[in-house]
Amino acid sequence: MKNGAATQMTAASFSRDFDENIQNFTFDLAESNLTHFIASDAYNTTTCRFKMSEAYDLL
Repeated sequence: MKNGAATQMTAASFSRDFDENIQNFTFDLAESNLTHFIASDAYNTTTCRFKMSEAYDLL
């Protein structure tokens, strides 16, 4: 990306795992083509939920 930046969103932010404002903002970024990567955020499988399938379904 010349003179730009790539952005990454957490898969759980597409669902309501956080709050509705986060979900709305996440969709706004994706709809504006400002999201380049979606991450699982599953670095800790005991406290973080792997939400990749749900995020892809919502997209």
